[in-house]
Amino acid sequence: MKTMTKSERLYAFLSSFGIPTYEENCVPASQDGIKYEYPYMVYEDTEDTFYGDDQNLTVQIFDKNSSYADIEDIADTMSSYISSQGKVLPVDGGYILVMRGIPWMQKRKETGDKSVKGVVITLRVRYYTEN
Repeated sequence: MKTMTKSERLYAFLSSFGIPTYEENCVPASQDGIKYEYPYMVYEDTEDTFYGDDQNLTVQIFDKNSSYADIEDIADTMSSYISSQGKVLPVDGGYILVMRGIPWMQKRKETGDKSVKGVVITLRVRYYTEN
């Protein structure tokens, strides 16, 4: 069985939480003029190798809702899944250790549409890979 690349595995991990997930700046526009399908997640793809430092990976979750409750539930599910020990993700040439970053989650300031709520999640990612 083929192991995933680092980018493929990060995407698979983040998209496993049940909402559309996109790399930063790759959120598609819909056919009917509505720009986004809510809720959705956006992340920055970072990579390193065995001898690199921990990388901070920023994940943002957005929802068009009157409260933060639904996106906080998604963040809580992610936090529980990662646990205090972190989550090991096998990849080509090694593995990635995903841990909760500091701060774990922050509410985003409203920008423009007050019905859109967002949170920023910080993941700490350590690469144990050959390249």
